[in-house]
Amino acid sequence: MSRETAYNFEPITGPGRLIDYVASGEKSDPQLGVGTEHEAFGLLSDSLTPITYSGDRGLQAILEGLVSEFGWQAEFDRGLPMALVCSDGGAVSLEPGGQLELSGRVNKTIQDSDQELDRYLSHVQTVSQRLGIRWVSAGCHPTAALDEIGWVPKSRYELMAPYLATKGSLAHNMMRGTCTIQANFDYRSESDCAELVTVAAKMSPFVSAIFANSAVVANQATGMASFRCNVWRHVDRDRCGTPAFMLDGSFTYAKYIDYLLDIPLMYVRRENGYTDVGGVTFRQFIEKGDAVMGDWELHLSTVFPDIRIKRFAELRTADGGNRAAINALPAFWKGIVYCDQARSEAHQLLGDMSSEAQRELYDEVCRLGIRGTYREASILDVCQQLVKISEDGLARQAERHGHDTEVGYLSCIRDWLNSGRTLGDRALAAFEAAQPGDKEWLFEPLELK
Repeated sequence: MSRETAYNFEPITGPGRLIDYVASGEKSDPQLGVGTEHEAFGLLSDSLTPITYSGDRGLQAILEGLVSEFGWQAEFDRGLPMALVCSDGGAVSLEPGGQLELSGRVNKTIQDSDQELDRYLSHVQTVSQRLGIRWVSAGCHPTAALDEIGWVPKSRYELMAPYLATKGSLAHNMMRGTCTIQANFDYRSESDCAELVTVAAKMSPFVSAIFANSAVVANQATGMASFRCNVWRHVDRDRCGTPAFMLDGSFTYAKYIDYLLDIPLMYVRRENGYTDVGGVTFRQFIEKGDAVMGDWELHLSTVFPDIRIKRFAELRTADGGNRAAINALPAFWKGIVYCDQARSEAHQLLGDMSSEAQRELYDEVCRLGIRGTYREASILDVCQQLVKISEDGLARQAERHGHDTEVGYLSCIRDWLNSGRTLGDRALAAFEAAQPGDKEWLFEPLELK
């Protein structure tokens, strides 16, 4: 969920303005960039219990420390710091359960992203060590039950929580108990966006398998490779999943806008704060004559398809993970989405994929991860072929643009697949080897530092 930004009160007169909004994100080849977002759970180092927002060792203290010690700029909600911005373009925000999220700046290479991550983690660790806080990242909270995780006192979460509670049985698990790594990419035109979306929609379940990292939740084995993947299937059918037009090659800006227009709004923002609009769709809200562009941008932040287009493409299906995983995800996607030959090879490998076939594949991935099958083929084998396609795509991009190769950032994925043991498998093994009630097991595989 995104941080607060300046609200645009330009009136929306019709869907054409919204199509223009998506089209305004088009970039030329030299402008193409990569953005990485990732989230982490904070734990008190002595009790290994989740940190809260308030208190001497809470999230508010973390944010205030980053401001006072490193010059981050705070953004406030009802007088409380809820987000930070950095002069280089990065931003920090708080998820509903206190997950700390870095939304990285737009970078040209994964090396640049890695340097940004290094600086951010250095800042966070400096403040956290003084307060006695450690950070871990996995698809779901590995040691805390949902009732042990508090709510961040952010005004819009107070409207989102009751709304989603009526829509899905695991909606609050998503809000408070999950972490992700997300990679963001630009597109050059409508047709380029369509190709990116289609290949990403087919690949997304395999990405979930590679990065599956939520086999342990609340200090219990779930019996699933990715419990987070399962959580997202029980949040809100109106606003989650993959629309058919993203899979069948018929994506257009207009179809995407139509899809979003028929999803109910959660709320809008006006002078007196956030307001519940009664569950009307955005199309109905426009027809009433009340809609402004800020409402649209807010609406975009409250719809959760696997691939979300704002003025760039967000690829959203990976579980949270450690530092190696945070760099590997954007590198893996970049090797394919920014190389026309790699895109074509990925399309050929995966073939046509219906919505039903994708749902069945996600069923398999949730339970078995890379050990599952798809069309009688091993998911592990398909993932290995996708990694080879990405490696070759990264090599072509490095040669074309004259920068160092980024292939090395895929080494952890190669290790996971060659050994048949993903990061989540290693976390599960550490949990099973620990003494009952011991929570120290999580740091070796999952600590973020």
